[in-house]
Amino acid sequence: MNRKLNPLTFLVLLVIGLGSGLALSIVYASLTFNATSITSDGILSLTGAGSSTIDVGVGTLSIQTTNNGPITTGNGLFTIGGALNASGTITQNGTPVNISTTTASIGVSFDGGGAVIASNASSSPFQIPYAGTVRRWWMTSDLSCTASFDVWKANKAIPTNANRIAGTDVPTLTSQQISSSSALTGWTTSLSAGDVLMIVATSTPSVCQKATIGIDYSKL
Repeated sequence: MNRKLNPLTFLVLLVIGLGSGLALSIVYASLTFNATSITSDGILSLTGAGSSTIDVGVGTLSIQTTNNGPITTGNGLFTIGGALNASGTITQNGTPVNISTTTASIGVSFDGGGAVIASNASSSPFQIPYAGTVRRWWMTSDLSCTASFDVWKANKAIPTNANRIAGTDVPTLTSQQISSSSALTGWTTSLSAGDVLMIVATSTPSVCQKATIGIDYSKL
């Protein structure tokens, strides 16, 4: 049952708050207490001389979900320890900020030196600087040709055939110069910072003398 805070009770709370280093101020308002809420019909301010904590346990802390008014912070550092989900527009100094996922592209080139690229030709191992998720592979060649390549991955180690991640949708050209796929059937798409990748020809390319294989991935 709701009940109004009478002046004497409010004075006791204020004295207790001040004695514990916490200042509670209210301007021309009354407080209403019930089992789940404290409601003020005026301006309510809660301040402390040191660090303060609001902990709702395993529940969700919701702010301004009824009136949908703005939430303002001071000039201090605002730190988020977990994921930030925004369903609306985030602005900085009045300008919308694009926080969409950043996509990076990595690739290696093969050059047969005037001859067809050799069977089982492999790239030098190269390291991924950022964690992310593979989104697409793409492949180009100097000539219309047929070729397929595998992708190997190991974390902070040189990968081998036992570490292949490309599934059945390997980078492939089939009598063409440009090809790509985002199907990624059977792929291990997660990448960790420090992963080492190698691109390896799975058979003798037909006609191809130069080819570039690339992987697009979204950085976390």
